[in-house]
Amino acid sequence: FEQYIETLDPVLMHAGENAPHAYFIPFDADQDARGARESSRRFTLLNGQWEFKYYPSVRDFTADFDPMTKPLEASMPVPGTWQMN
Repeated sequence: FEQYIETLDPVLMHAGENAPHAYFIPFDADQDARGARESSRRFTLLNGQWEFKYYPSVRDFTADFDPMTKPLEASMPVPGTWQMN
């Protein structure tokens, strides 16, 4: 995990990131695009309860991690922040 240690440096946090831009929701027809974004069959809302496991450091993560066999420790609402939950 040595290659990920640089992500702990706030100066490098956004290195290689795409420039800000508007996002697009694809629709099957122009008429459909005039409705709510949720009406697109290609739209998936990610809000809800998400399971997570907190690691104090990237060095604490182990390669044998498998969420199918080892349940995650907690859940939190999304959108949200793990610091507040």
